[in-house]
Amino acid sequence: MSETLGLIAGRGLYPREVARLARARGWRVVAVGFHSETDPALAEAVDAFAWVHLGELQKMIDTLHEGGVERSVMAGKVLKTHLYGDLEGLRPDSRALRVLASLGDRNDDAILGAVLAEIASEGIEFPP
Repeated sequence: MSETLGLIAGRGLYPREVARLARARGWRVVAVGFHSETDPALAEAVDAFAWVHLGELQKMIDTLHEGGVERSVMAGKVLKTHLYGDLEGLRPDSRALRVLASLGDRNDDAILGAVLAEIASEGIEFPP
């Protein structure tokens, strides 16, 4: 049985390249893509794919668990305007709001680190 890699995909070509390389090594790839960010073509390059809105942290975690993911990576960019300006695509669920409320600092690194820690608390590892 092959291992499964979770792929949290932002914009650009990098997520598809990560998926291609992982599958070439025999890994299954379960990807989560963000509305208005991720290239829809990624869905054809992975074994399972789900769309989420930025901030739907619980749905992202549920998708990774349902796919049997124990290791995950992030690939691609997410525009900062969705976090700090144009909030149209941002839909934080109660879990994401709880994580954000726990932060003393809300800079990019703090937000990303807290999200990764929350996902890791569910048994999904991110390689260093």
